[in-house]
Amino acid sequence: MKKKIFYGWFIVAASFIIMTFGWGIVFNTSSLFIEPISETLNISRKTMNFTFTLRALSQLLISLLSVVIFKRFKMINVMKVCSIILGISFFLHSYIQSPIMMYLLNTISTVTVILISVLPLSAILNNWFHVKRGLVVGISFMGSGIGGLVFNPITGYIIVNFGWRSAYQFLSIVMFIVIVPITFFVLKTRPRDIGEYPLGSSQEIEKAAEDSNEELPGITLAQAMKTPRFWGISIASVLLSIVGISLMLNISPHLTNIGYSVTFAANIVALTMGSLAIGKMILGHLFDKLGLRTATSIAIGFLVIGTLGMLYATNYIALFAVVAGTGLGTAFYTIANPIITTKVYGSKDYSSIYGFLTAVIGVGGIISPMIVGVLYDNSGSYYSSYKLMLILGIAVLLMYQFVFPKKKNQYD
Repeated sequence: MKKKIFYGWFIVAASFIIMTFGWGIVFNTSSLFIEPISETLNISRKTMNFTFTLRALSQLLISLLSVVIFKRFKMINVMKVCSIILGISFFLHSYIQSPIMMYLLNTISTVTVILISVLPLSAILNNWFHVKRGLVVGISFMGSGIGGLVFNPITGYIIVNFGWRSAYQFLSIVMFIVIVPITFFVLKTRPRDIGEYPLGSSQEIEKAAEDSNEELPGITLAQAMKTPRFWGISIASVLLSIVGISLMLNISPHLTNIGYSVTFAANIVALTMGSLAIGKMILGHLFDKLGLRTATSIAIGFLVIGTLGMLYATNYIALFAVVAGTGLGTAFYTIANPIITTKVYGSKDYSSIYGFLTAVIGVGGIISPMIVGVLYDNSGSYYSSYKLMLILGIAVLLMYQFVFPKKKNQYD
């Protein structure tokens, strides 16, 4: 008798597609629209760039509010509604006539894409897999990098030949016809919804847990917030997000500032997207095989290498370090937090703790442009920023080793 394919793998595939067509389009193609929109509406780059600040604020707030949203409403129902709103709001971007309209639609698309992607998907994957969690999160979330790699050249072509309004319309239609059916017909929040059991568990184990009314292992967010470790991890996450975001967002302007062509800089950015996609899968596997401390050290070590590469980017060889460093290094944000949440705090209050740690990354997203902007204005280059990020990266590497528990499942 042919063995039935575990449905959890369809959940992984669905998550990958949502990250590709959702996060990959909304976030990873946004920089292509800055110049054409600013020229069409005759608005400054500063006005355009404020959308990134709004995006970071929106991400921070919705990550915190998601705890309340997912407790009050069924997660899958929230995803269904948001998948529809996302497609419509992104289509309406093609009718932007003013900065206010742009800010409003940007906020809506940011909130809705987050509520169908990293926040719920990490919880759903956690429900379906009791083993290989790092690998499946890595495979699923690498979709965002693949989306950036695939849709950047497509979007660029459409903008050049048909205009930015047509690009928004095309992307929104593709997004809608792919994501909506998946959220409605493929995604299942828990294995028991279709009579299955998590990978790494069994019918006997699950039934025994139900019969004994045992609580999930771990602690609540309120309990975690009373421990020094929780705030140590949170501070380290803020600093690390500042380092990574500063590295990624300024690759293209830094390379053009030091003499490379715009086309060459764009190609390097595309390579970093591909490297990021592969890095997510590799890092997830490393978390499974090597554990929290070792995998974290490797990831942050690569981030430091990537930052160092930017300081010596006039040498072509250093650009290999940049591409490799962004791959494993910046993959840490999306891959590590689900693993940290489960391994350090357990599954008892997974959504609340993961939502908080995700919000913390948003804090880094707000602070990073401010630091880089001030240092650039004072020095006229990005070198001072990368020197500071190098120091912060090394400091964070040491911090994580200090705050992570030495034993597994140490909920204190």
